[in-house]
Amino acid sequence: MNIKVKSQKLKDFVRHKDDLIVGGLFFTNLETGHKALRLEPRLFRVKCSNGMIVEEFVTREIHLGKGDGLSDEMTYLSIRRYIRELFSKFGEIIQTLRDSTEMKIRNVKKVINNVVKHYKLSEAQRENILMAFGSEPEYDKLGIANAVTLAAQNEETWEKSVELEKVGGNLISLQAEEFRSFDEH
Repeated sequence: MNIKVKSQKLKDFVRHKDDLIVGGLFFTNLETGHKALRLEPRLFRVKCSNGMIVEEFVTREIHLGKGDGLSDEMTYLSIRRYIRELFSKFGEIIQTLRDSTEMKIRNVKKVINNVVKHYKLSEAQRENILMAFGSEPEYDKLGIANAVTLAAQNEETWEKSVELEKVGGNLISLQAEEFRSFDEH
């Protein structure tokens, strides 16, 4: 099970007032047989309908229990608490996005090629990311992450789309030195 949810209350901008970001959540159940639910912050960029899952920023797993009444109530309370916690981090996530606009890139093609190699993406995904960047060129860390998440819309399966949304979020979460290495090697 995978569910993407948008909040009607979590809204802010990154570059300018027309670059609206809406906060939300991505729920997924773990298929390991441990009956756990994973909650991750998800951003939705209204301008281009991009979605970005920021799994590196905050991740929670809630163990769903045995299905008895007490476990069900504890699970519900845990989910509520974690949703509040994730929503309380929205401003911090927006600030991380704003900070990522300060990390400029020199060679777009090199950065995208290195991102594709690092995350083991396909040649078709690389081409889609390059085309996405060309349609909305922003020469910074956020611009590359947005190109990846825009390319996610071209994926054939929902799972591949989610994978690219997570890559975009992972790029935002990278330390400056690690991201700069994409532009240097």
